[in-house]
Amino acid sequence: MDPVNLQINLERIIQELIPKDVKITEEAIEFVKTLCQELIQKISFESGFSHSISLKNLLTQDDVSKIIAKSGLSRYINELDEEVKRNHNDEIELETLSKI
Repeated sequence: MDPVNLQINLERIIQELIPKDVKITEEAIEFVKTLCQELIQKISFESGFSHSISLKNLLTQDDVSKIIAKSGLSRYINELDEEVKRNHNDEIELETLSKI
């Protein structure tokens, strides 16, 4: 993904996640985009040194969780896992409802 599309997608995601009645400054959006980009760069850098990733040439959710934990952010892993499970369950529910 090119940097322009990444920035546009990050901005769209931020706008969608913020409640509609909350205004967010451009400065705050830029700050969050910078944090996301740095996290993605960190994950990319760390993944290049992981033996298990290089053997399979694939970066998985579990790999990302390990990299985040290794970065000292392990307290967020449970929250991230719960959010992934919620999103997965929501997708299954939507798929089921669309078949009705």
